[in-house]
Amino acid sequence: MMSEQRALPSDAALATGLPLGQGGRTHQTAISYDAVIVGGGIVGCTTALLLRRALPDLRVAIIEQQSFREPFFREPRFSDDVLWSRVWRVSALSLSVRAILSQLGVWTDLVEQGLCPYHDMVLTDADGSGRLHLSAQDAGESCLGYIVENEAVCQRLRAQCLQAAGIDCLDTHRVSGLDVSKAPMRTRVFCHQNNTTARNPVVTILETPLVVGAEGRGSVVRELAGFSTRHVDYGQSALVCQMQLDRPHGWTAWQDFHETGPVAFLPLTQRTGFDPALEMGWPAAQETERVCSLVWSLPSAEAAHWMQHATTTAFQRALNRVAPSGVGTIERCSVLQAFPLVGHTVQQLIQPGVVLVGDAAHGYHPMAGQGLNVGVLDAAVLVDQLVLRATRSGRFAHPAALRRYERLRRFHHASMFALTSGLHDLYGRSAWCLRMGRNLGLSALDRLGVVKKGLIYMANGHRTDLPERYREGVNAALF
Repeated sequence: MMSEQRALPSDAALATGLPLGQGGRTHQTAISYDAVIVGGGIVGCTTALLLRRALPDLRVAIIEQQSFREPFFREPRFSDDVLWSRVWRVSALSLSVRAILSQLGVWTDLVEQGLCPYHDMVLTDADGSGRLHLSAQDAGESCLGYIVENEAVCQRLRAQCLQAAGIDCLDTHRVSGLDVSKAPMRTRVFCHQNNTTARNPVVTILETPLVVGAEGRGSVVRELAGFSTRHVDYGQSALVCQMQLDRPHGWTAWQDFHETGPVAFLPLTQRTGFDPALEMGWPAAQETERVCSLVWSLPSAEAAHWMQHATTTAFQRALNRVAPSGVGTIERCSVLQAFPLVGHTVQQLIQPGVVLVGDAAHGYHPMAGQGLNVGVLDAAVLVDQLVLRATRSGRFAHPAALRRYERLRRFHHASMFALTSGLHDLYGRSAWCLRMGRNLGLSALDRLGVVKKGLIYMANGHRTDLPERYREGVNAALF
């Protein structure tokens, strides 16, 4: 479908409640698209690219407040100046996400730039002897997942969107209104350019049968469309930084559960071009494998104290007190960053003409490291259902496709929310019977090979949740 552009009457903004500057004039343009995606992050860009790949005739718009053309990385990531003077937010990418990014042509660039696969994960209880060791070898997988900087993934996906025919990137725009009165056949999205004045605003009106809210936890689409949302304040903040260890990490991720919150050590590497799915065996850990990323969940007041008053030396000593024995000694830390931990979930994923994906639909405690993975799978399942229904009925954005997406993903979202919230409550209590039960439970799981294999499959989702179309054409080593 080709985009259609026309002028609108000057009172259109007033009819939808958009503010006008006093004595000013609103300049308006209307454009028609097959889908409008609000949010140009990892999940939003993935949704746009998957749609265009499956249905090349679609016209898709992405609305994003930030600039797509501003590079995240201007200096080598592991130079001393960059490594210790800034903080990278990282995520653990599952094998499902690897398969999806491979089909989009992004994975090779990420591997060449450098990401860190991990082969083992060790979960321990700080209040006892409970220990669970998950190994890729035991599950017959090439690895358990990959630790990669969020900005690196986002930068590659945005570059693809800018180059893709049929995708219009309305960056430096913000959504200011939503009219669903004629949904599902036509929904109107009102957006402003960031560099216009309140006195003379430029309003762009996008008309579309499908609006995808993918702009994260503070979703404007979710609020404007009136989705009922449940919020849970965990009373914690996560401290994030990079660390240098006294020994190579051995391609292992650690997570130690404390009463005050979990502390996770996620491996990073300066090595580039390494992907175990394309290698014959794992290389020996070297000096390039001595860097980890920290995610330490603490009560909000304690985290604020560290941010305001801690010296690097004092924080380093505190880390060495809580680090699992397998990590070794922390020799150096970067600057700190903190973000509050608040969970949320929506009662419905769809409204007429509107659907939510990623963090717009769900927010979890980071202890499971699954937020981004679930979001990318949301995009994959949504596109899969849209394509299946469009092929059968000849109509894009059929309401039946959205209902099917909701049925497939709602249980996954609810179960992940219940799991992370339940574990937060369980490890936040100090009763001796609960401590004993936690330790016995971890140790029992560690002896059940079949159960551990199932946990790995569930976490990666490539054998359970990944639609079949995204397994085609992917290197056989992935599966």
